[in-house]
Amino acid sequence: MSILRIISKKHMEITSQWLGSGAVYGATAGALLVYFTDWRVITDYLPFYNGKYVKDE
Repeated sequence: MSILRIISKKHMEITSQWLGSGAVYGATAGALLVYFTDWRVITDYLPFYNGKYVKDE
């Protein structure tokens, strides 16, 4: 059975309407995760935020 038979045109239209909102909520959730966990592996690559780490070189 093909997946295209399960997903109709109506479902695709509904999905396309919610895609932008889902992307914004996902990006916000990711940013909040990094902010509250202070995940250094990720925050080392964020401009302005990585300046709080002292580098011993």
